[in-house]
Amino acid sequence: MKRVRKIADDFAIEMKILHLPVEMEKLEEIAEKNEWRIISYSKGYNFIKSEGLEKYCYTSKGFTYSSSDCTIIFIKDELEYLDKINVICHEMGHLVLKHIEVGTNQKSITIQNEDRIQELEADVFALMLQSPTYLMQTLSITNSSILVEKGIFSKENAKKRCKYLFKDVYYNKIKYGLSISTALLILVALLTFLITRNYYINKLEPPVSNVQSIISTAETTTETTSSVKFTEISTEIFSSVINNDEIQEMVYITKSGKKYHKQGCHYITNKETTALSISEAENNGYSACSVCFK
Repeated sequence: MKRVRKIADDFAIEMKILHLPVEMEKLEEIAEKNEWRIISYSKGYNFIKSEGLEKYCYTSKGFTYSSSDCTIIFIKDELEYLDKINVICHEMGHLVLKHIEVGTNQKSITIQNEDRIQELEADVFALMLQSPTYLMQTLSITNSSILVEKGIFSKENAKKRCKYLFKDVYYNKIKYGLSISTALLILVALLTFLITRNYYINKLEPPVSNVQSIISTAETTTETTSSVKFTEISTEIFSSVINNDEIQEMVYITKSGKKYHKQGCHYITNKETTALSISEAENNGYSACSVCFK
């Protein structure tokens, strides 16, 4: 029925329905614009009889006859004003929704399933045409009591019309609002997840100061290890050199002495010394100390 409601609203806009309630004069104007005629049973009796349409007068409040020559909406004379407006809008619904084909009548004595659907669609069209959605929104009509007070509908039809208004306007707004709320909830959940994830990642990682301490310790360890390795290598090389007689032991001499001494000899303690090799010391006339070179 949503399609029917949309068609009815569009038709109301096209026919320039700008005021509520929709009066008989406006419906006659719409009929004339579409080359339809609105006639009461009494005024159209001769035509009804000549076409053999009397049965419809007894079974319905109104009906539409359509042929290649004319389209006539027949209305029961005794109807109250609002009921008459509703019936005419109902019959217009059949015409706009193309329920009536040329050469056929709108009613049938035995109503089939398709007929029931068409009747329901025409009922919805009538409600919409009598109070278009855009006018209800403009006039801020949101409940059935206002429709009744303004003389637009009976209580029963006013309730039906407000039900469709809720479906077409407020339900969609609520649905849209729920969609936005759901999207926001998903976004908040995602942000919460990311914040929590980052918190635990940072919590598991060591602080910067600890990292620097670890790096310093690592560097110190590396240096110590390198020093130890260097010492081991140096000792190994030194031992190798000593064993191969590639280098001689270093000795120390004083300015006034004629002896060369080993490091730590008490004769050179607290004295200014010069380091040189044994061969250099002997070439310069120095001889070995008798104390440290026993």
